[in-house]
Amino acid sequence: DWDDVVSQNEIAAGADRASWTPTHYTYWLGYGYLQQGRYAEALRHLELVHRNMAMGHGNVPALLVEMCGDYIVTTERWDSSCLGWNDVDLSGMRTRDKALGAFLQGFCALKRGDRASAERQLVTIVALVPPLPKGEGDRGRGPTTDPVPSILEKELRAMLQQSAGHVTEAVASLRQATALEDAMPFEFGPPVTVKPSHELLGEVLMQAGRPRDAAVEFTSALRLAPKRARALIGLARAATAAGDQSTAARANADLQAIWHAADPGVLATAR
Repeated sequence: DWDDVVSQNEIAAGADRASWTPTHYTYWLGYGYLQQGRYAEALRHLELVHRNMAMGHGNVPALLVEMCGDYIVTTERWDSSCLGWNDVDLSGMRTRDKALGAFLQGFCALKRGDRASAERQLVTIVALVPPLPKGEGDRGRGPTTDPVPSILEKELRAMLQQSAGHVTEAVASLRQATALEDAMPFEFGPPVTVKPSHELLGEVLMQAGRPRDAAVEFTSALRLAPKRARALIGLARAATAAGDQSTAARANADLQAIWHAADPGVLATAR
């Protein structure tokens, strides 16, 4: 219910927009704008929060990276200016935040055709991934081990594999990522990996000409993040390609309802 998400977090964040700082409220508010297709408002919000980051608390750099990631992944603007914010220092943040920063740089570099930069960021993430407890393998993580760095590592590795033409290996890497993500306990907030692994797997399967399998993954992504716009776009495209017109119609109807106040032209990007 993105209209309520936005309206309530605008109230929680306060009427004085000039004082908005990175908090739980502003994080959710930016994500809500993106789901509504209000990309220009989301960018203004993100840039304002960045300008006000000195007014926030200790986890501000992590929140800004997450908000930047949400903006990039939703809009698919792989050269967004927020990637160059050198004043966002993650050195004191959690391992998952450092891994997310490297993932965003690598993921966007690969989307721009810069494979070498993406490979360097993968090396950075690998160094951040904690070893699995003995005997766990890829089945899951122990209760004290954060799976997010490993999920991000497998996602970026999969994209590099796909770009090299190794689709089978890419799908296998993403199956490992989805298993880890499915085993995570519920976390309140936008997806912590920024790019949910089922959603990414659906996109890879679509590009491999497997729309029915892709639709299954987008459906799984929507179970974890209901009415998430990027997953709805994927499901609509996959269902259309698979000849499942009823599913495609439902997904498109959901998008049109969510995007009733979207920027001009946004709905056309879902076709």
